[in-house]
Amino acid sequence: MDAPAFTTALPPVLDAALAYAARGWPVLPVHGVLNGRCTCGTEHCASPGKHPITARGVNDATADPDRVRARFDGQPRANIGIATGDRSGIIVLDIDRDKGGDESLRDLEAEYGPLPATARTSSLRTQAGR
Repeated sequence: MDAPAFTTALPPVLDAALAYAARGWPVLPVHGVLNGRCTCGTEHCASPGKHPITARGVNDATADPDRVRARFDGQPRANIGIATGDRSGIIVLDIDRDKGGDESLRDLEAEYGPLPATARTSSLRTQAGR
């Protein structure tokens, strides 16, 4: 899978969100993390940097460029969420190695066959695994 092409004329988060939307992937702004705290402002946020900024959450995800611009306007510290499943054709498999994820994946592949060639990413481990 080719990486999205970015321009340099837009703020990086908006630029990336528009590139994903151009692929037909519905996107939405999610809170970021600043100085170790979620930008939602909740002191003990249960999901720092991983929950929607918009009122309707994933239901606000869109691939329409004008709506993407509107949703990300004024959100320079936002992360980008992508609606997965039927809406985008993206399926996410989260393997938590410290919780037996590698073994679970081996079991699934033994039963159903190996995963197809796919895009992969590594994620940064956050406090408490969130």
